[in-house]
Amino acid sequence: TGEGGVGKTELFKECLQQRRAGEWKRQAWFAARDVVDFYHMETHTIDGLAAAVALQFEDSHFRGFQGKLRELNERRGQLAGLSVPKTQLERDVAEAFLADLARLAESRPVALAFDTAERLMYEPDEFQAALGVGAEEVGVAVLPWLLQEFLPRLRNVIVFLAGRPAPETPARLFEDLRAALGDRLIERPLAGFAEAEADEYWEEIARGAEEAGYDETARRIRVVDAATRKNIWRLSGGRPIL
Repeated sequence: TGEGGVGKTELFKECLQQRRAGEWKRQAWFAARDVVDFYHMETHTIDGLAAAVALQFEDSHFRGFQGKLRELNERRGQLAGLSVPKTQLERDVAEAFLADLARLAESRPVALAFDTAERLMYEPDEFQAALGVGAEEVGVAVLPWLLQEFLPRLRNVIVFLAGRPAPETPARLFEDLRAALGDRLIERPLAGFAEAEADEYWEEIARGAEEAGYDETARRIRVVDAATRKNIWRLSGGRPIL
């Protein structure tokens, strides 16, 4: 967990990149191409989230899931405008996704990353609370599946899950994750840079600009005096703003 802008997303992208490059524990990984973000509404359904995850890998790894998803979408087209209960085909889509993911993880570990976990659960706003309406936090449609099926059934898969701390992420979500995963859940807060770390960050950004051939950018970073850097650090709360 960490406040907005503290660098959770970029940290996850770096973690995935290192695993794709085989730089993590000198081991070969199947790592997602990018972070899947719960900010996007399409990830709030089972088939939508599964499709977003499958897109992070070669198509050949999720052929069973893709086939079932095509069947489901064709069926939905036939039932357009009708309200129907959850079908066996929808359950088959979810099971095909989990089966494909399990097969992928048989040969080497898999790394996935999800962002904006606070969007998984709604909580009543101040007006609902005052009126006594919607007093219970309500999760999005995919949340029960995540807690009861997806996360508990993973083997040889590491999942990075980022969200903002309470109260932006309702405490109920943390409680449900702990109940579903037990000691498999490892919680790590991500804070802004300490002042000394911020100085190192400035120098690292300048060095990176030099290595990329942007000498003038590096020079402009380095000429920012210590007092100005300290003010930027204080006002940004230690966030990596460059």
